[in-house]
Amino acid sequence: MGNQREIIRRFLYENQAEMISLWKRIVDINSGTPNKRGTDEVCAVLAAEMKKSGIQVKIIEEEENGNTLIGTWNPGSTEKPVIFMGHMDTVFNEQTENGKFRIQNGKAYGHGVLDMKGGLVISIYVCRALQECGYCGRPVKFVFAGDEETAHSGGKTAETMENEIRGSCAAFNFETGDIQDGIVVGRLGAGVFTIETRGVAAHSGNNPADGKNALEAMARKIVELQNLNDIENGKLMNVAVIQAGEKTNIIPERCVAKGCFRFKTKEAYKELKQKILQICETVSVPGTQGVYIFESKIECMEPSRENYRLFRLMESVAEETGYGPIHAKEVGGGSDSNIPASLGIPTVCGVGVRGEYNHTEREYAVVDSMAARCELIVNTILRLDELE
Repeated sequence: MGNQREIIRRFLYENQAEMISLWKRIVDINSGTPNKRGTDEVCAVLAAEMKKSGIQVKIIEEEENGNTLIGTWNPGSTEKPVIFMGHMDTVFNEQTENGKFRIQNGKAYGHGVLDMKGGLVISIYVCRALQECGYCGRPVKFVFAGDEETAHSGGKTAETMENEIRGSCAAFNFETGDIQDGIVVGRLGAGVFTIETRGVAAHSGNNPADGKNALEAMARKIVELQNLNDIENGKLMNVAVIQAGEKTNIIPERCVAKGCFRFKTKEAYKELKQKILQICETVSVPGTQGVYIFESKIECMEPSRENYRLFRLMESVAEETGYGPIHAKEVGGGSDSNIPASLGIPTVCGVGVRGEYNHTEREYAVVDSMAARCELIVNTILRLDELE
């Protein structure tokens, strides 16, 4: 094992410049989620890199969203595969000069440099390091989405990912790495919804008694919805968008509100959704009615025993290899880690390059963390049999 670790360390640190070059190449491609062409270009670059390493590649076409990239190395193994997850799109729809890749004082900047193009590079070099040290155990399967930042709305990516991941032994999502070395073992799930209230329009001065104010009805419902917040128990509600009325002298007959609720467990999801439905169906202003429209759902990543077992294995490896202390954390934002976790597969997230401020122009990643994170994941994979 000691000699294997030295081979891995030498390979990764000798190839840092090559890793950074690939990182720069994909950061400099604008792949905001609506930009299918750019996202598919990133997909093509990564597919070519995989093929260089003997990884079998399959690209699943999407009509409107970015394509899905599936790569498989060591497919002849009969053991359960290990999953490497990631996404190729970013939240940045337009790329300015400030969004181009650059390094200053040991930090890399650019659109998607942290979320999560650095992690995509790490995953490829983890596989290359496994090859370099002679690993021939489990298959490694890459599952990269092209539309994660919009929760795969309007496409079949989530279904594709679930089918590809099912039956695996463990999953690593190379999402944004915590600057303080927190490894994500739990994420809240999310549901996006629309509520519409319908009333009766009338002139607010001439015949106000004839009007049934849909906006007032919605306002009462919003107060009840916001009261569902229970932060300590992982139940979050946020009504964020509202549209009603056109003129101040007309009682609005229609109001639409959009919101998002988050949940820590599947039971919390059922409870929140039931309460939202009850609030919607309750007549809050006589003569009005409510309509509930459910738009999309991201499963929660429950902080399960399986996830913690995988984390503890990583923690042990970090100590043995001199990586340094890591800690488990739970976060509110969703990710595709929720897919394998919901299937009962041991899953950890946030194992990509470390940094801060993702989704903002201040986003940066610590350059030296790239090789270090690679080394940590490679050595963890060498011990995955301990999970069974």
